[in-house]
Amino acid sequence: MNKLALLMLSLITLSLGGCRQNDQEATPDLATSLVGQFKATYLIADPTTQQSSSSGSLSLVQLERKNNNTLAVKVKIDDGAVQVNDRFDAVVTPTNLEGDGLLIPDLRSRYNLTASNLNGKGSGVSSLNLYQDGKIRGGLSYVNSLGQIISLAFVL
Repeated sequence: MNKLALLMLSLITLSLGGCRQNDQEATPDLATSLVGQFKATYLIADPTTQQSSSSGSLSLVQLERKNNNTLAVKVKIDDGAVQVNDRFDAVVTPTNLEGDGLLIPDLRSRYNLTASNLNGKGSGVSSLNLYQDGKIRGGLSYVNSLGQIISLAFVL
C-alpha cells in the first residue's frame, strides 16, 4: 500500500511540474526582438560627491535573452579614468505606444526594462522602442554597486 501511495505521489508531482514548465513557456517572447549589442553614450552621476562624468565616447551595452521576459544586461564603459563593467537582469514588460517622446514614425512596440533591487542600492527602470525596420532606440538608467547613477542612450 505504501509503495502504491508513493508511486501515485510521484506521478502527481511529475505532472504538476510539467504543467508549471508549460505555463512559463506559454508567455509571449518579449526578449528575443531586443537582443543585441549597442554603442551608447553615457552620463554617470555620483550623488555622494556631486560629480558627474559624461563623454561623447562610446560605451557598449549588450542585451542577451535569459527567458521570454528577462534580459541579461551587460554594460561596459572603458573611457580613460571612467571604468564601468556591470551585469544585471532586467524584466521586460510591454507598454503603450502613446508615451513615445521620440515621435519617430513606424514605432512597432515599446518596452520597459526593470532591474529591481540592483546590487541592493536601488532599482532601474528603462525604456526601449522597437521600430518596424528592426531598429531599437532607447536607454538604460540604473544605480550601480558604488551608488552611482548610470544613464546610457543608444540606437541600433
